Amino acid sequence: MERWARAFVESGEAGLVPKRAQAEGGLSHADPRWVEVAEEVLGEYEEESRPSIKLVLERVGARLEERFGPKVVPLPKRTAGYRWMHELDRRHPTFRLSTKRNRDIAARPAGVYGKLRPTRPGEYVLMDTTRLDVFAFDPVTLKWVQAELTVAMDWYTRCITGIRVTPVSTKAVDAAAVLFQTYRPRPVPGTWPKEAAWPDHGIPRGVLVEAEAVHGPVTGAVGPALAPETVIVDHGKIYLSAHLTSVCRRLGMSIQPARLRTGRDKAPVERFFRTVREDLLQVLPGYKGPDVHSRGLNPEKDAFFFLHELEAIIREWVACVYHRRPQSGLVDPHLPSVDLSPAAMFEHGLARAGYIEVPRDPDLAYEFLDVTMRTVQHYGVEIKGRRYDGPGLDGLRDMAGSEISLSQRRLEFFADLDDVTRVYWDIFDSNDQDGDKVKGGIALDAFPGLGKTTAVLAFARKLHRRIIKEEGKYTDDGHERWPVCRVGLTSNTGMRDFNRAILEYFSHPGRHRGTTAEFGYRALDSVLSAETKLLIVDDLHFLKWRNKSGIEVSNHFKYIANEFPVTLLMVGVGLENRGLFSEGASYEDAVLAHTGRRTTRLGMEPFDIKTEKGRRGWRDTLLGIEERVVLSDGHPGMIADELSDYLFARSTGHIGSLMTLVNRGCQRAVRTGVERLDTQLLDRVKNDAASERARREWQDALEAGRLVSRPGQQRKKAS
Repeated sequence: MERWARAFVESGEAGLVPKRAQAEGGLSHADPRWVEVAEEVLGEYEEESRPSIKLVLERVGARLEERFGPKVVPLPKRTAGYRWMHELDRRHPTFRLSTKRNRDIAARPAGVYGKLRPTRPGEYVLMDTTRLDVFAFDPVTLKWVQAELTVAMDWYTRCITGIRVTPVSTKAVDAAAVLFQTYRPRPVPGTWPKEAAWPDHGIPRGVLVEAEAVHGPVTGAVGPALAPETVIVDHGKIYLSAHLTSVCRRLGMSIQPARLRTGRDKAPVERFFRTVREDLLQVLPGYKGPDVHSRGLNPEKDAFFFLHELEAIIREWVACVYHRRPQSGLVDPHLPSVDLSPAAMFEHGLARAGYIEVPRDPDLAYEFLDVTMRTVQHYGVEIKGRRYDGPGLDGLRDMAGSEISLSQRRLEFFADLDDVTRVYWDIFDSNDQDGDKVKGGIALDAFPGLGKTTAVLAFARKLHRRIIKEEGKYTDDGHERWPVCRVGLTSNTGMRDFNRAILEYFSHPGRHRGTTAEFGYRALDSVLSAETKLLIVDDLHFLKWRNKSGIEVSNHFKYIANEFPVTLLMVGVGLENRGLFSEGASYEDAVLAHTGRRTTRLGMEPFDIKTEKGRRGWRDTLLGIEERVVLSDGHPGMIADELSDYLFARSTGHIGSLMTLVNRGCQRAVRTGVERLDTQLLDRVKNDAASERARREWQDALEAGRLVSRPGQQRKKAS
């Protein structure tokens, strides 16, 4: 009672609160003023070197005496003071952890944590570099060196998309090479296990039945191919260099720097570095530990692996172990209890976001190489003390002593750090492409449902295979050969949209940004590089020829005929009625006349069973369909003999309507378990409206015998 009365006189009602409720932990007997000043002093050491507890206690006592007066606030004894400091160290780490860790904890936000939340593969790619805790041998000097590891990680899946080990320090071109691996993963070495090969997404492995595919050598890539949208980096010079930022700008990638001294902005890749050290590096010879306190007596003498061997070991470990092992940080919010590995998370991301279209430009690697401007001398080109010469420079050596300005004589040469035996240069002569010769076009004009697009694609497929067989998959310049290009139009397609559609077909990295002229130059460059021979323009009837965009595209067709070394094949409905082939009198008609004069019109008609030739064509089509229909109760003649008249009446001889009816009928046959096609089943299948309207007239004529759909020889066999 006396203590309560004294506490009430000294502190009022607050003095009656039990000591246990006043403070938790070991500070229940500490004066609140002493605790307040102690926390203040500890906060001043957030960015300072680690002090001793004795020094902090002395500073706390001096500040209490200065602020409240001598002996006003009771000071704890030495044992109690140390105990209280250990308790405060849990709240404000100062003594037990490293100073770097203490600064990270002190910088934590006081409110709710926020972060970027990736929703699909490729949305965010993390890039970072760390010093490896293992020594390696330099293959040139044969001395041990420090090694640095640079990686690129897809944030959504935690997949490692790029790896590079460099001696001593990393340069901007090294970071660009890691980013290139995100687009073009390296192939799996033949000595790796088969499970190391990354499966082609969208193609299940269970359909492989060929012996060579099952028992042959390991093929495939070591990781997924992605097209990054945003690259998250720190403020290192290599990541903010002109080389890397220009690469990202050309490919349409955004660069998002992390906050200064905020490692949690790139927490997944920092955790990966720790996993590499704990699960792989510490079992290798030459391991030196994460800091000087963990270092062995002489780890340098144990250095055994060359730099390229160390990189190969890390790549194999990532492909065989890291990508296949479930991680606690990979969680689907809808199924939090399911353990997911990076490979499984990538498959999950594809199911959500769909197929990832990666640029297929065979010259994409040049975008990531180091560019050097040099003039061609009589002996070749000199870059960093190395001289390069070859027949590709013939014709340029005489520019050194000419009157051509220096800016025009300086050419772009691309140097690969991994192969210093050669350099590359990017110059082509469009005059060699016969671009100045006008080439006639073809227009396939027919009604809907006659299979125009199907026929054109079949022709394009045969042309592609024939040219590839005759001339090879790659051009003389090493580009991938694409003999055919197809572009579809919409009602509001302009010249810029048309050129962009060509770039989309070639997956050109510059297809997202640019002016109309820039898109046109890039489209021409793509056609020339791939040596395209045929340009297919589908759905031409959607274009409004009389408005501004239609006139622009028509003029652009003239430009293509003049400059592009391709044959223009246009596909549409009612092109003649829309005035594509007319001369006309107005300016708009004159513009269309350019296209009409240079275009040969071809038509397509529906199947005609009024002649013997037409009936044979109809039967050949049904036989071709019958060969491709797989039903367990199917039999020869099921379509070509038993359903010939019925299918013609239902489709009115239009191939589009015929294929729709057959496809829907096969689906119903499988779903109902009938497993065959007959009139009873097909009567329950709806077809397009135009065919249904004309069905009765054709059916009556066939049933009355006024028309027959089978050739004469087949009618005799049936009778």
